Amino acid sequence: MGKNHKKIVLLILACIFFIWLLLIGVIVFLLWNDTRDPYNNAISSEKIPRFTQMRIDKWHSFSGEVSLPMRWSTLIDINNDWVDEIFLWGWAWQEDQIYQYWWDEFIDISSQFRLSKEVNENTLAASSVDLDNNGFSDLIVSRDNWVFAYFNLWKWFIKRRINTWMNNRTSPLWLTFWDIDKDGDLDIFVAWYIKKDQMNGLTNFSAWYGGMSALLLNNGDKSFSNINALAWLEYTHNTFQWIFVDLNNDSWLDLVVAYDTWEPRIYKNNGDLSFSFQKNPYTDKFSYPMWIAVGDYDNDGDSDIFFSNIGSSLPKFMVKWDLETTRDLELWWFLFENNGDFHFKDVADITKLRDYEFSWWAVFHDMNNDSLQDLIVAENYVDLAFHKYFPLPWRFLLQKGDQTFAAAWKKSGVENSHYWITPLISDFNNDWLQDLVWVNIAGSSYAYIQEKTNKNSYINISFPETAQYIWAAVTIILDDGTSLYDAYIIWEWLAADQSNTLHFWLWESKNIQEITVRLVDGLEISLPPKINTTYKMKDYE
Repeated sequence: MGKNHKKIVLLILACIFFIWLLLIGVIVFLLWNDTRDPYNNAISSEKIPRFTQMRIDKWHSFSGEVSLPMRWSTLIDINNDWVDEIFLWGWAWQEDQIYQYWWDEFIDISSQFRLSKEVNENTLAASSVDLDNNGFSDLIVSRDNWVFAYFNLWKWFIKRRINTWMNNRTSPLWLTFWDIDKDGDLDIFVAWYIKKDQMNGLTNFSAWYGGMSALLLNNGDKSFSNINALAWLEYTHNTFQWIFVDLNNDSWLDLVVAYDTWEPRIYKNNGDLSFSFQKNPYTDKFSYPMWIAVGDYDNDGDSDIFFSNIGSSLPKFMVKWDLETTRDLELWWFLFENNGDFHFKDVADITKLRDYEFSWWAVFHDMNNDSLQDLIVAENYVDLAFHKYFPLPWRFLLQKGDQTFAAAWKKSGVENSHYWITPLISDFNNDWLQDLVWVNIAGSSYAYIQEKTNKNSYINISFPETAQYIWAAVTIILDDGTSLYDAYIIWEWLAADQSNTLHFWLWESKNIQEITVRLVDGLEISLPPKINTTYKMKDYE
């Protein structure tokens, strides 16, 4: 080979090496850039709450070969002292656990209760609800192949299996409870997701991929009947979450669904055990709606809907699977503003939420005590290698007075770069400030206890976890005529059941005109208006 030929070969190799370095550099930059805040939307420091970190459990084990990349949890007030305990599930060969806040630490009280399970079973979903109407919250848990109810007898649990018509291809990923026929008994909706060993890709948009979720009507004797056909809900696809919410304020709970690798769907409750499909801004499009958060972000008296999504983390060509085109593939975050009568507008762009990255579970909650709904969103995927080296910061987003959301995870002290699955929110130390729990997979979970940084007025309303009160709507009218709204939703976040206490901060208001609680059967209960008070609804029955 002549000298010229050698020079040409070396030049070609150098070009290839340079292109390779450039490509690696571009990828690294994009991964790093994905961890940054896409919006320059600052919020004043006095609006940012401060938290102190506290580790809860020692370590959570995980194996992606046998389990979906999830970790489930729930808040449950086991002993009716109006302070929540935390249920954290374990992977196969790891016990489920219950933690109680006691003297500035969380202690493991699992041994006091009989949470027996098969040694090789993964716990999947968990919820707390008074299923047998005995005044104590029960623990309902799904595992690889069955759903179990642990009935709470105050000092111990009694385990009973619930027949939910399992099959060998899917597992019960999510449990939602409500009284569909208003007969006083809680009914169950079970969302199905394909088992790990049956999966055919993580980006599979094929129709009928997964299992048909089941709407189970309570027969009144702790048994249930599948009424999918009667309810017009015979639809098969992998489902992350179904949530029931009264979208048109007619006291009948409507249905919002997050179908993984499909589309977000909304169904109207017709009041006769049937539902009718309602179009939304992304009907007939493809997306990855992971999870749903419901809240009245604009304080206009109706419920708005947030859907998490893949966001900016992955380009469309990598996640389109067998779609012929990416024209109808939508990856950004969605925020459906409720304009009444099942008309919705996506306002994620104007509220500065649209352009964030890969996300899991989300919740609306007023965390900085200004009567505006803030948004907390979980991030990081344990099965994606680049999240190990470039972890997303997750998003703690505070709403401003202009109805936009500003990032505040660093200054608040709640930054979490682990594989975060879901947030839990409750007041563990009875100081009327809302605390936060990050439930992490493949690692420890952490609690963040809010520091006392303000002296604003508040109102707490605590509900029994029974059919009578689930989805009770609360309206508070302040002395200046401003109205605050919220509803008692306890199954809002993926694999996480929330507190049975609604918390309202009144900012600088020192007087309120009225407090009204409207139950799902239409009954309205007026509470004597008084600031800095915790109302226990069982006292007003």
